[in-house]
Amino acid sequence: MVDQRFYAIKQNVCLADALSAIGEGAIGAQLDKKDAQRVFTGAGTVPFLHENELGFIADSKYMEVAADCAHGVVLVAEDAELPDVQASDALYLRCSDPYRTFTGLLDLLYGDSLRLLGYCAETSPKALGNGVHLAPNVYFGADVEIGDNAVIGPNCSIGRGVTIGHNVMIGDNVSIQCAHIGDNVVIHSGARIGVEGFGFLPRADGPQKIPQLGRVILQNGVEIGANSCVDRGTLDDTIVGENSKIDNLVQIGHNTKIGRNCQIAAKSGFAGSSEIGDNVLFGGRASIVNKAKLGDRCVVMACSIVSKSQKSDTILAGNPAVEVKQWRRMQAKLKKMGRD
Repeated sequence: MVDQRFYAIKQNVCLADALSAIGEGAIGAQLDKKDAQRVFTGAGTVPFLHENELGFIADSKYMEVAADCAHGVVLVAEDAELPDVQASDALYLRCSDPYRTFTGLLDLLYGDSLRLLGYCAETSPKALGNGVHLAPNVYFGADVEIGDNAVIGPNCSIGRGVTIGHNVMIGDNVSIQCAHIGDNVVIHSGARIGVEGFGFLPRADGPQKIPQLGRVILQNGVEIGANSCVDRGTLDDTIVGENSKIDNLVQIGHNTKIGRNCQIAAKSGFAGSSEIGDNVLFGGRASIVNKAKLGDRCVVMACSIVSKSQKSDTILAGNPAVEVKQWRRMQAKLKKMGRD
């Protein structure tokens, strides 16, 4: 669900009024009087919705997860086959484009909060541990918490609600938003943690921004290189696992999950919702496409592009990336063809 620590929801917005405000009043015809007056309490991912939280299922093939949804307001496609909801408090609303309607409602509910997300005007955080060193020109949003022995370099911006653990080292010109930082983390100069993910819906009048309302979790012992960027999730978290090391100039897209003890070399790229397991190695300029998954102990050679999911203990090379022995055979055949 959307973390209220970072994103304040617009208060007292009922379902019928919200649908009318975004031009979807026709959907409200499905509501009885009681449901029309439901007041939104947040947003989240199906089936993990709490009472009166907003969610959606864009594709009918994923409707099976709705059977486990006990609460919330769920936007579904017009042809969706609804589950047996007799014992559920969930409300299902049919619409022509659930994702677009969901995006419009998110913007209505959280737009004001998002516009002020980067506003940092305080020179001292809410909670400051022992032995903390703050360089000049460090600014904080509301409710920031910093653990013992942290060091923060000059010209940094720490956004509202951010928590920073013990023994953390943050270089100069770093910005952090919507993030929880574990203990013994190192963030080098110029890194951007928790910035808005790259998400848009196509429209006739141009791309429509999808509000990014997730978080970044940097677990204990993580290191983030200079000028690397870790986007926050759309609704869920972007996670970098314990003791993983990220080199300079790496892009980590929204909702990415990186396992423990991984090493990611410079200029690598992780598209949104990609996942890699523990002890994975990425060579320089390697990348992985959205929603692809790598198992534990995989190795991705430099400049390779992982275009589909791969099992554990696989060494990959090429574009698109294949098992390295296959890639070497392909290269040998190409070299032979060039000589003929």
